[in-house]
Amino acid sequence: YARYAIVLTDSALARKEFDRYSTALDLFEGVRARAACVVNTAVLSLIASDLSTGVVVDVGAAASRVVPVYERHVIADACREWRVTGNDVDSFLQSTLPNVAADKNPARAARDIKEKHCRVAMHYHAELRAMAEGGQEVIVNLNCKDDCRVTTLVLRDQAITAAEMYFKPQLCGKARTPSLPDCIVEVIQACDPHLRHLLARNIVLAGQGCLLPGLRERLTMELAQRLPEAFDLGVRDAVGLEGNRSAFIG
Repeated sequence: YARYAIVLTDSALARKEFDRYSTALDLFEGVRARAACVVNTAVLSLIASDLSTGVVVDVGAAASRVVPVYERHVIADACREWRVTGNDVDSFLQSTLPNVAADKNPARAARDIKEKHCRVAMHYHAELRAMAEGGQEVIVNLNCKDDCRVTTLVLRDQAITAAEMYFKPQLCGKARTPSLPDCIVEVIQACDPHLRHLLARNIVLAGQGCLLPGLRERLTMELAQRLPEAFDLGVRDAVGLEGNRSAFIG
C-alpha cells in the first residue's frame, strides 16, 4: 500500500464510533499508505453534484439521515437521523402482501416490488379514491419456493401506500417520527438564519431509498408549504443516484 493514497468515508452521525486517529495510525504505520483522507459521505454526494453547500437527504436500507453542509463542512449540530428506512418499506410490503412469503427470498421479492412498482403519489388520498373507483391494479409474478410454479400477485393501493410512509411514518408504526419534509425543515431551521436560504436552494437526494419515482416532486411540493416563500427552493437527485454511487463519484 506504500504507493497508494487512501480515501475513507464516514457518516456525520457516526463520528463517536469512528476513531480517525487510530485509523490513520493503522494506515500509516501498519500498511504504510502514502496518504490518507477521511471525508463525509454527504460532502462527497454534494461534490458529485458540483455543489459545496446544501442539505443531503440520504435514505438507506438500514439508516437514514439529513445532513446540512456549508462550503464542504458538515454542520454537525444540525444533523438529524430519520428513523424511516428502506427496510421499513420492505417490511410493510411483506406484511400487507401475504403471497410475498411464498417467494424463495421474501426480502428480495419485497425489495424488487418496491423498486419496480412502487411510487410516491402527489396527492395520496385523491389517488387512493381513484384506485378504488377505477379498480387499478398491477400484476406481479413471483417465483415460488418449490421452483415449480409462479405465483401471481395483485398490487393495488400498496403501490403508493408503501412510499407514503415517507410522509406518514405512522404507517410503519413510527407515529412519533416526523415526516421526511418535517425533518428537512427541522435541519434547515437548526442552522444559522443567514445560511437557511442557501441550504434550501440545494436539497440533494442520495441513497437507494430516494429512487422512488415521484419523490423529488412530492418533496418539492411539501417543502414549499413549510418553508418561507422567499426561499429559492431546489430539490434535485444526486449525480449517480441511480446506481447508488453519488459518494463514490464525489
